[in-house]
Amino acid sequence: MVKNFLRKKGVPAFAYPARDASTPWLCTLKIINSDAQFAVSLEHSIRVDGEQQLITLRYEGDNLMPGSMSLEDRDIKVPAEPLFGTLRQGSPEVRILSLTLKQSCSVWYPKEYSKLDISFHRLLTLARATEVCICFDTRWLGENTAEFQEIVRGSREFVGVPLIPQFTNLYQKADWQILNFIPAAEPRACIPSEDPVSGTILSIEDVRAEAPPLEDVVHDNPPPYAHVLGKHSRPDFSPTPDAQDSKRARKYSCSSSETEHATPAPPLRAESTASSTATVPADLFQEAVTSAVENMLSHVLKTELTQVVKQELPRVVADLFRKTPAGHSPSRCLSPAPPCSRIPNALTNHDATPTHNLTLSTMIKRAVTTAVHEAFDETLHETLDEYYNSVSIDLEEFSGDLKSDWEASNEDHIVRCNDELNEMEAKFNQRLVESLDDFKACADEVVLATENRLNKLGDTISNQAFCGRGNVLVASKQSQRATSLPVSRDDKENYEGSMKWRGMKQKGAAPLVD
Repeated sequence: MVKNFLRKKGVPAFAYPARDASTPWLCTLKIINSDAQFAVSLEHSIRVDGEQQLITLRYEGDNLMPGSMSLEDRDIKVPAEPLFGTLRQGSPEVRILSLTLKQSCSVWYPKEYSKLDISFHRLLTLARATEVCICFDTRWLGENTAEFQEIVRGSREFVGVPLIPQFTNLYQKADWQILNFIPAAEPRACIPSEDPVSGTILSIEDVRAEAPPLEDVVHDNPPPYAHVLGKHSRPDFSPTPDAQDSKRARKYSCSSSETEHATPAPPLRAESTASSTATVPADLFQEAVTSAVENMLSHVLKTELTQVVKQELPRVVADLFRKTPAGHSPSRCLSPAPPCSRIPNALTNHDATPTHNLTLSTMIKRAVTTAVHEAFDETLHETLDEYYNSVSIDLEEFSGDLKSDWEASNEDHIVRCNDELNEMEAKFNQRLVESLDDFKACADEVVLATENRLNKLGDTISNQAFCGRGNVLVASKQSQRATSLPVSRDDKENYEGSMKWRGMKQKGAAPLVD
């Protein structure tokens, strides 16, 4: 048997995606467990045409990541205390239940609606979330607190809780292949508003639609009430007939869930069907006619369409190419009269059947002919456009490649020329340095040779000057001895030569040392 950790009708809670805590949604929380079966459900009411449409988000045990659940105390930015205080007396113990899913949860909505209302788009963010946080008062767990905390702290793998026929007969599961294509609406928190008459906050049980039980439950003990000094005030109003009918339906729904395998109430469904047929008989008749025509048409098309297409398609294609002159476009769109100026229902040249005598075969022939011409025109234009675009793209790519190759070749030539110039400059500088070294060596040799020759010449001149001076001294002594004697011609020449030599030595040569 399935055990309910909370009330059978559920308890109020706020749910929001773990990544976006700014958009909490007010829901009814139910937590069910049975050995290895575990499930968490969130119910939210959406007003559709003045009625409440109940949406249920199911978090099955096999969709939960093992060991990912947690029950923590966090700071929340939603008016939890006034809401929980309205439903329970005393101080609430608000906790955050975190769930991590393998994939998005399952979505259930009433079968009486053919599709989900557009208001559900605002819930898509919460339904798609794989990490969900649920804020509720843990005092509702009562004596089940320890057992629930053990489940949350453990890493046990669970399976889903099977649904009872009463729920599946009244509710249908939404297809995520369709929901994935629906864009989520702008997120907006859904928090209950105040009653304009009483000024009190409406509880979730006053605004939600009644749902049949999801599973058989054997435990429904609410936590004990805290001791209060005074009674809790409630708004004073008289129930309306609609409210009484709703209460009767709710009472019947709740009483039927006490059995293990409950079934939906036939009188309610029959009454709803009878009411709808009484209000819109024309719509039902039209629906019946449409359904019959669709069934008949499908069988006729299966037998006629293939045969007519096989007969008409070759003739239409041959006629199309036969009427097309060589070198000209067969497209009617390229003719002076645009195709938009043609009357869609006008008869073609090869089929001049009057409109009032049209048969299904004729209509199929005309449709095939028109479809072939239009497909040919569209294909030709698409082919030409694609070819033109392809050629343009190829030309642009070729121009770009050619420009890139030219720039690369130009850069290569410039680099090669610079390398050759640098190499020539290096060789010239090397040869110049070598020539300069040779010139310096040759100049040094010339200087050394010149110095050697000058030194030798100076030594020779010095020796000659020394010898000549000695002769002059001897001559001067002789002249002193014979001053009274006449000077001979040879002595006079020797004397003049020595005087000249002395003058040359005084001008260019170093003076003689005595």
